[in-house]
Amino acid sequence: MNKMQHNDSFIVKVDAFIAAHHLLEPGERVIAAVSGGPDSVAMLAALVTLGYDCVVAHVNFHLRGDESNRDEQMVRDLCAQHSLMLEVMQADVPAQCRATGESVEMACRTLRYDWFERLRQQYGARYVAVAHHRDDQLETVILNALRGTGLTGLTGMRPLNNRHIVRPLLGVSHDEIMNFISQNGLPFVIDSTNAQVDYRRNRIRNIVMPALDEAVPDARDRLLDTIARVTDAHELYTSLVAQARSTMVQEQPDGSHIDAPQLLSHPQGVMLLFEWLRPHGFTHQQCQQALTAAREGRVGRSFTTASHRLLLTHDDLLLAPITTDDNKIYALIDLSSCDNLPDDIEVEWGSAPFTRSMCNGSTMIALPGEMARTACIVLRSWEHGDRFTPFGMQGSKLLSDLFTDLHLNALEKERALVLEVDGQIAWVVGYRAAAITRVGEGATDYCLLRKSSKDAQK
Repeated sequence: MNKMQHNDSFIVKVDAFIAAHHLLEPGERVIAAVSGGPDSVAMLAALVTLGYDCVVAHVNFHLRGDESNRDEQMVRDLCAQHSLMLEVMQADVPAQCRATGESVEMACRTLRYDWFERLRQQYGARYVAVAHHRDDQLETVILNALRGTGLTGLTGMRPLNNRHIVRPLLGVSHDEIMNFISQNGLPFVIDSTNAQVDYRRNRIRNIVMPALDEAVPDARDRLLDTIARVTDAHELYTSLVAQARSTMVQEQPDGSHIDAPQLLSHPQGVMLLFEWLRPHGFTHQQCQQALTAAREGRVGRSFTTASHRLLLTHDDLLLAPITTDDNKIYALIDLSSCDNLPDDIEVEWGSAPFTRSMCNGSTMIALPGEMARTACIVLRSWEHGDRFTPFGMQGSKLLSDLFTDLHLNALEKERALVLEVDGQIAWVVGYRAAAITRVGEGATDYCLLRKSSKDAQK
């Protein structure tokens, strides 16, 4: 490898592609994923020739018996011959499948890329280089199209992705790789499973692409040109989606508020909403249904995924994470010292004679001084079955009934808090005080509690 020339046409092409896409800095360390096949061997040779500090990473999946061990030994010999650092992973694919329920193919992918990321961090490298080339790109886009995909899937693999993966060979074809390997006498191994047609990708590679080449000799170049144009269109599309988001979505403490009237007036409102919500698991159909509900004024209609809820309010569409038991609130409060108070409430000890006008019984209440100093006071999330006796009312009331009377939406109910005094609910924070909070007119020993202004109810 060290004797190869920088002016070799293959090396020049790879170098130009790396520079054009700003993949690597001269001489920087990179983890090079090498299976032993011609593609990864050619990539390693190019990176070493261009002066990059390569740490070779090889995974033995032990799925092809002696052939898997042959591949590992070939990579070991290659690295020893050229004094390259080498890391080898002995993967237990069946164990991964049992633990995750993944297919063999997906388990291999997970094991491989998770290990690459650990190596990247261990060696202080910015990126992991993999040997996907132009023909792999074509196969990927065709597979995505056959599965059914959006614009993103038709752009194929990126030269640099957000998992710290770089693909320096995307600008060269498999034929160019094989010519380079042959001209320089580089060793390589062939994975016998590549010739099988059990996997869809192999059928595309071994049956569909040769037939396409025969029918349309320049089909690959035409398809690659199309992918390039789709990629440019996708970048423009992404920019326009972000621009629309900046005018229609406001981030607030309780979530993302989406301007429903603006969205309804946009000719592509459903697609905009889908692009904004897709990262949270929402489907195109849910987005379509949400805008239909907004058009019909069906306030309170909600749509959920595993992590988020989209709720139609009187003013907008509200996107917020779903509260789980893991993040329910339970906090002991010491009102006498006012230290470490939760952000949800503000406390003020009174001195002037108390009058009822000092608190409204919803966002601000009062507690008798002795109660505030000596009782066990807890701020917690409400629970189904909670009851309290509202100020000025005979008998108790379920909190769920109170919320219904107040027309609270699903998110407001989910986030409701109660202040508990010696086991009794004294305040449904922000909504209603209980009878036990009564402070006599003219009293000078009392404590005022206010729902935090930064979290006040609308």
